[in-house]
Amino acid sequence: MVVYVDIVFAANFVLDFAMLMAAAKVRGLRPVLWRCALSAAVGAGYVLFMFVPELSAFYSFVVKCLFSAAMIMTAFGFRSPAGFAGDLAAFYAVNAAAAGAVLGAHR
Repeated sequence: MVVYVDIVFAANFVLDFAMLMAAAKVRGLRPVLWRCALSAAVGAGYVLFMFVPELSAFYSFVVKCLFSAAMIMTAFGFRSPAGFAGDLAAFYAVNAAAAGAVLGAHR
């Protein structure tokens, strides 16, 4: 089977960007598009680690949480601890809703 890394990156970039936009909408934020694009690139870049077996340690729960926190910091900045926690919670809620929608549509 052939896997095209550029297609995997592009698909993840688009999905991450959409979820960041949705999280901003949920929080009532006016996102800066270039920051959200950079953040989506960080998230899509994380997926590329799966193609390097030596980097399998990057798939731990802690590293995933750190990457999502870095994405939120990149996209929305750090206004306050409560604001950051709310942004992160909105991002996780949007991701959970999207995963549920995909699972529901699949069945």
